[in-house]
Amino acid sequence: MNRLGRWAGRLSVAVAFLVVTLGSVQSSPGPQVTIAVVTDGPGPENGIVPHIKAELMQLADPALSIRFKSVPEFDARWDLNRYRKVIQNALEDPEVDMILAVGMMTEYEAVQPDLVLTKPFFSTTPQRADIPRLPYSPEGRVLKSNLSLVVMPQRAERDVEMFQRLALFDRLHFGAGIHEDLLLKASASTIRTYEEELGIQIVPFTITADLESSLAALDTTVHSVYLGRMPQLTNEQRRVLIRELTDRGIPTFSFRGYPDVELGALAAYTPDVTPQVVRRVALNINQVLRGTPVTELPVFLEVESKLMINGKTAAALGYYPDMETSVTATILHPEALQAELMPLSFADAVRRAEEGNWTLKISDARLEASEGDRQKARSFLLPQIFLGASYLNNKPQFGADLIPDHLASADVSVSQMIYDDGVISDFRSASRIRDARAFQREAIRLSILARAGQAYLDFVLTGILVKITADNVNLTEENLELARIRYETGYSGEDEVFRWRSELAQQRSDLLVIQGELEAQRVALNQILAVDQAIQWLPEEITFDPDVFPMLGGRLDSVYRSPPLWERFRIYMVEYALVNSPQLQSLVSAIEAQDILVGQRKRRFFLPIFSFNFFYDYWIDRSPEVAGSDKAGYQLELRASYPLFEGAGKFADVEREKSVLEELQGQMQRSRDLAERRTRSSMRRLRNAFPTVKLTLVAAENSFKNLEVVQNRYAQGLANVTDLLEAQNSSFTTNQAASASVYNFLQELVEFQRSVSWIEEDKTEEEKEAFLQGVKTALQTR
Repeated sequence: MNRLGRWAGRLSVAVAFLVVTLGSVQSSPGPQVTIAVVTDGPGPENGIVPHIKAELMQLADPALSIRFKSVPEFDARWDLNRYRKVIQNALEDPEVDMILAVGMMTEYEAVQPDLVLTKPFFSTTPQRADIPRLPYSPEGRVLKSNLSLVVMPQRAERDVEMFQRLALFDRLHFGAGIHEDLLLKASASTIRTYEEELGIQIVPFTITADLESSLAALDTTVHSVYLGRMPQLTNEQRRVLIRELTDRGIPTFSFRGYPDVELGALAAYTPDVTPQVVRRVALNINQVLRGTPVTELPVFLEVESKLMINGKTAAALGYYPDMETSVTATILHPEALQAELMPLSFADAVRRAEEGNWTLKISDARLEASEGDRQKARSFLLPQIFLGASYLNNKPQFGADLIPDHLASADVSVSQMIYDDGVISDFRSASRIRDARAFQREAIRLSILARAGQAYLDFVLTGILVKITADNVNLTEENLELARIRYETGYSGEDEVFRWRSELAQQRSDLLVIQGELEAQRVALNQILAVDQAIQWLPEEITFDPDVFPMLGGRLDSVYRSPPLWERFRIYMVEYALVNSPQLQSLVSAIEAQDILVGQRKRRFFLPIFSFNFFYDYWIDRSPEVAGSDKAGYQLELRASYPLFEGAGKFADVEREKSVLEELQGQMQRSRDLAERRTRSSMRRLRNAFPTVKLTLVAAENSFKNLEVVQNRYAQGLANVTDLLEAQNSSFTTNQAASASVYNFLQELVEFQRSVSWIEEDKTEEEKEAFLQGVKTALQTR
């Protein structure tokens, strides 16, 4: 059963509870009662009457005949001079026992001191506590005989305050329906007080059923409109009015409440109270029928108000709520306010991380630099060829016949190393260092893939926890409504209402905190993926069967289920991790590189250097010429050199390189120990995390069932507020734990795969199959 169905069921239980409670009041109503229906005029508000009649028929004594009388004499037809007249007609009608008034103007006339109500008068128009001023006491009792009112403690001032926070205006136009301005005039002093307190000017303007004329009368000074009741307008006319105002860039806030937001108004603070009003009026009539004096009927109708915003309208007006508003308000069409959401799966996150991560790019640059070092070391193994040209201008003081006064020449020299242990060793060492950098790059890549996967899982889990927390807030709002029903029927004290309100405030605060955490997780994910940190994602929630170990599509489930096989699998994975680890492979290459250098430094004591050199020189122009001389000359050289003594430098070099080698060997042993520990630990946590998923899911399911039972008992008055709070908190925490256990297991699975340097999302189907076959072979041979 969905949440709406469960809520409807609880309300029906609550109504039944009210019926039983009120049915205990002793009364002896007459055989027939006639209720006159007086109306302001034709309009949608008159549709409340059939609902009141149906509700009353369920509550009243079946033996009692109740008739609703609607005649033209009881309809004011929006005539200012007829509002009081229709009431008087009903009062003077000998058939009428009670009056049911539909409309704010007939109610306005009924509350006037000079009109004596000789019959019970029930208003169906819910009024605010501040506009207009009505005759009731602070305790919630009507001060005029035979008058029954419905008053919401919410103040219109609160509407204006919230609207001002959204629209930032200093001049507010009030869209008043026909004769609605009379109510504003009656509340003029209150409105002036609000204007002073809020620093605004409130300007009424009339809106009639002739919308074209009403809209044409608007001038450029209208920037924000507070929509009044406008009872003569149909819903379609209200929709057109709101749409026209929105198209002009004018935000609207509704006095009527949520129904106007559903029609397109920007916002409202009051929910649709029609069901509560129907129930309250029917209850009041029934109580009077059972003998309760009208003056003892309750006046206040408790309504839990909450800001509602129409997302489509807000987007059209360029308004985007801040974080606090987005959490505390109900957003209709929230998708309109969201930035374009890009779909993202776990595999997509892993792939994107490899494509753009800056840490990986830095590692690529280091790898290219090490390749450059290797190529440079290699260059000394190849011939060194140099071309030269020179020009000499000289005025010799003696030997002028031998020394030219100018000489232009060109030369070429070629050198080739025949054997140089230092050059060869440097090249071999540079090659190993390049290999070490390549393995380091692979280790960094795997770590980035794992970090991206874990950041994705953190982001998805936090999003789920936001939903769970928001659902818990909504559930608390439901329970607050149940508490109000219990309080109104006198079954419980007002302390329960206060307690639920306190709980609701705290939960909304918690929701703000976790929404902030979700934003932080999104930014962290974007940073790892090296994408614009403003990008918004639509993540794909990960689900799997809690009865099947999910790695490799469940093909390792039989291994997980068998403790002996799992132990063999664990031993194999430890060995696999040590062989497959790029960190360890990098250290192996680094140790090889350093070992080459140590050997070379030792061999320097006795190995000579052999090289071949060739030099060719040609005189292009010489003055004076030398008779019989050859313009070209060359030299050939086969050279061997051996440094006899270089101080103590050779010994220092040997000791330094040996120290570096010992350090690398120590790092190697430590890294092997860490790799083994990481693999063993991750496998232990992985084995424990998987069954936890199923256990927490079972706990969450049963906690929710318990919550439904306790909530129904609470609605029937069979459980107290502490029982319900405990059940709700238990359901909330177990639901959180169930979601957390799923993603904790997935986190552990990623950690395990990283510990063995084999990440499933990074592998092709062929590589996965090869891995699986390696596991099967290892398990069979052990």
